[in-house]
Amino acid sequence: MQDASVLYFSTNMNYQLLRISVKLSTSTIKIKLMGIIRDNWRKKSYNIDISSNEITLKTILKMCQIELGEKFWEFFDKDLSPKRGIIIIVDGVDYNAKGGLDTLLDPKSEITFLSAIHGG
Repeated sequence: MQDASVLYFSTNMNYQLLRISVKLSTSTIKIKLMGIIRDNWRKKSYNIDISSNEITLKTILKMCQIELGEKFWEFFDKDLSPKRGIIIIVDGVDYNAKGGLDTLLDPKSEITFLSAIHGG
């Protein structure tokens, strides 16, 4: 939970300030990495905490890019779409079947990045 303050002014001439603390709930979106992506980023998974109930896959990809830096661009194009051979699964379904990069995520969504390219 995050703390937030909401300010209200009274309607009388004194304009007194009231401070009310509220708790904003945060949710965690789990990112799982598989195959060459896991090897390259040297992580199996990580979590992204969000405080909004309306977040898109594109926003999560921007957050991943900030965290991973230049390594991110080895697997994604400048428009954030995955490069050939990279698959994005959102809650067990290919992201294209759910609305592409504009897919709205649930507060507890799980995103998997995997490579269709592997050794044999």
